[in-house]
Amino acid sequence: MVPVQASLSRTSRWLTRVIAVAYLLLGLIMFAVPGWSAHHFPWKVSPFVAMTIGSYLLGSAWMAAIAQHTWTFSRVYTLLLYLWLFGVLETTVVIVHRGKLAAGAALTAPYLITLGLTVVAALAGLADWHRRRPPLPGGGIAMPGWVRTLQVIFVVAVAFIAAVVLYGPKPAMNARYFPQPLTSFTLDALGVFYLSLSLSVLFMIGQRGMATLVTYLRGAIGLLVIIVIATLLNIGIFHFSAHPRHIVYLATYVVVMIGTVGILWWDRRETSRAARPAGLPAPARWPALAAAAR
Repeated sequence: MVPVQASLSRTSRWLTRVIAVAYLLLGLIMFAVPGWSAHHFPWKVSPFVAMTIGSYLLGSAWMAAIAQHTWTFSRVYTLLLYLWLFGVLETTVVIVHRGKLAAGAALTAPYLITLGLTVVAALAGLADWHRRRPPLPGGGIAMPGWVRTLQVIFVVAVAFIAAVVLYGPKPAMNARYFPQPLTSFTLDALGVFYLSLSLSVLFMIGQRGMATLVTYLRGAIGLLVIIVIATLLNIGIFHFSAHPRHIVYLATYVVVMIGTVGILWWDRRETSRAARPAGLPAPARWPALAAAAR
């Protein structure tokens, strides 16, 4: 049982569960039937963009599920921060582009309700944090310098991508890196998604232990995998020979995914090694090896 002072309230936990379900349901529709979703989306998008945004929602659902399951604030606050920023910033994008919103589209109400629930969860969570002030140090084995360096690189690189998408849209609209032209509405929606990721990682760079980062990466791996799957399912729309820069889009996610898996593997190995009593050999991987050792 997590002590009350180490976590947010039960209300915040239930709200996190609710947005996990909301993201999951909406994301599944957009991922499974992108053609229909594009036709009934709140603004003009292509089927691939609809599936991509559906991937973001499915990944966010997984991150919310990890957060509500763990629910020790020092370990999940960066996941919660991502979810809160994503909901608030995407809502801001909708308000800015409200004149282009298709009010009668089938997915408009579900999309707005999902964002609204996230904003409510963010407000409730911030109120909980202000009232309870749970501790932030997450524990775990000591974070090595190379991992912290990778965090800084990620924050800077993703913040740069967000800035380019938000404030320098012409290359993206001309399909320079993304395989299809994008509207300003879509660019802003994608830009704040990247900004949410960058800021959420920024707020845990000061952690001395690995526990908070590992929890975040366990959530992020679901987001990365589903985005890569969506891209591979639509690989035919990429024209690498005519537009070599298109490879940057896929390669970026693949590299980050590999790095995520590598850090998780390293942490598991080092945590196991630290927990093993001094002088005790590592357990044999297979029973036959154990028998031979005896």
